[in-house]
Amino acid sequence: AKVDRFENTMAERFDDLYKKFEDLRQEYIVANAQMKRLEKTDEALKEDVLKLKSQVAYLQKKIEAFEKRL
Repeated sequence: AKVDRFENTMAERFDDLYKKFEDLRQEYIVANAQMKRLEKTDEALKEDVLKLKSQVAYLQKKIEAFEKRL
């Protein structure tokens, strides 16, 4: 009887630990996916900034040329 209770207690603890481990694994998967999305967003933002810098430089040259004609 004592052995059976001990086995049941150990099985319950193992089940609890396994569930916690599974929850952590799922959280890791979600966090990893979110990080990948953020990295893609970061790369897209960097590309957009580079494009904007190029456009601003182009506009500055146009303004300078316009001012010279005045």
